[in-house]
Amino acid sequence: MDALGIPGARYQLWSAFTKKGEKPEFPNQPLIDKYQAAVTLTRDWTEERAALSFGGPEGDSFVRVPAGGQLELTIFSARTTTAGTQKVEIGTLANKQERLAKCRVELEASSFKDAEHIAFDSISPFLSSVAFESDVPIRVAQLDVKQTSTGRASMTYTCPYPDASLPPSENLSTAPYIQSLMSLYREGINSNSQNYQFLCWYKIVEGIYWKRDDERAAKPKGSRRDPTSKIPELVPDSREELRRSISSIFPTVGTKGLADARWDGSIPVEVLGWKFGRIRQDHLEPMRNKIAHMLAEPSGDLSLSPDTRAHTVEVTKWITLLRFMARVMIQNEKARIPGPSGLGSVLSDAKTIEEMRQRFSKA
Repeated sequence: MDALGIPGARYQLWSAFTKKGEKPEFPNQPLIDKYQAAVTLTRDWTEERAALSFGGPEGDSFVRVPAGGQLELTIFSARTTTAGTQKVEIGTLANKQERLAKCRVELEASSFKDAEHIAFDSISPFLSSVAFESDVPIRVAQLDVKQTSTGRASMTYTCPYPDASLPPSENLSTAPYIQSLMSLYREGINSNSQNYQFLCWYKIVEGIYWKRDDERAAKPKGSRRDPTSKIPELVPDSREELRRSISSIFPTVGTKGLADARWDGSIPVEVLGWKFGRIRQDHLEPMRNKIAHMLAEPSGDLSLSPDTRAHTVEVTKWITLLRFMARVMIQNEKARIPGPSGLGSVLSDAKTIEEMRQRFSKA
């Protein structure tokens, strides 16, 4: 499980067959071929993610198949593209409990990326329609694509969360402002919607900048500036330093990430060495506006629907960096704004629960 990435983040795995002694090449090579794509559904997305494998788990949902036990249905979907109308057949498969479990498509495409877009953009509207008509959630566990002639395959997945240790009590902040930031962070990691995660974590970054700006504006001219941040609010300019930062900021990664290239793809390479403010302005704010306007504005651009693969790929590209920024900035705010009355330090060296009660009552 250590090799799968940052818990909660989305990734893609590849498999390819090679002969002994043959130098492997990256599987995602353009090739006009037939592809088989499968979307695996889940009732409990946290449990299903613990059983990652190519082809996915059995799959499950809250939707029962039609009466009579017909376990396979075929849905005909017409997808309009710039090249014209593309027609695909979506095969559905139920599990042993006779609930909708998988959707499959066989198609011709020019690459894995092309196949993913066609399959996802065809299947997702069907799932959204079922979710609305049945009024139940339809959750996707993973997307698999297989290249027919070569046997190469890809699998998209969300990295599972491990068990974690309870943090030291002195690390737990009781400051209302810090609590509001951490509650937004928890809302994000509790959700399996990337759009909602993005909005939660962007609000943390945005809110911290606003608070700091208000504080600076309220200070008399000529007063000293705030002390520098405890943690530099910038992306390191080398992969080695980036690994160290990821290891220190994400406790579930820890020292595993110090010398491991698997973390190098967590942050887009084009922003190495950039300050958080520049990243927010040039990349994150435009993405936030697209998501927020789609969801909240009367004239929102509905073409940015989460049912499109291009949208999910773009959000996936930036969301781990945004989460990294939110964690760094919350840590800096915790160091900058202490909790009420220094209560944590008052209680941390108490020997018994009774001593803690007495100190707490006097604090």
